[in-house]
Amino acid sequence: MDQQIETPELRSFLEALNPGEALTGTVAAIERFGVFVAPDDIVAVGEGLLGLVPFRGVHGCPAGRPEDFRTGEEVSVVVTHIERPTRRILLSGS
Repeated sequence: MDQQIETPELRSFLEALNPGEALTGTVAAIERFGVFVAPDDIVAVGEGLLGLVPFRGVHGCPAGRPEDFRTGEEVSVVVTHIERPTRRILLSGS
């Protein structure tokens, strides 16, 4: 069983986050299915939270393109879907 450590700051960040909200972050990894982005605001609430820009549309959200991203690059993204219990955030390139 995978246990996730959740701080009060992380909980507050997730509760305040809404679809349509613009964020900036750093590309943490590029995988075959999408790009993981670490939101800049996470620095204040702790590590362990990444958003995913999928290469295929998910939940009716637009997809990203691999050529639009480079590891370590600062990017602007938009929150498209949030699953708070599992701490999953889907993003789209803005």
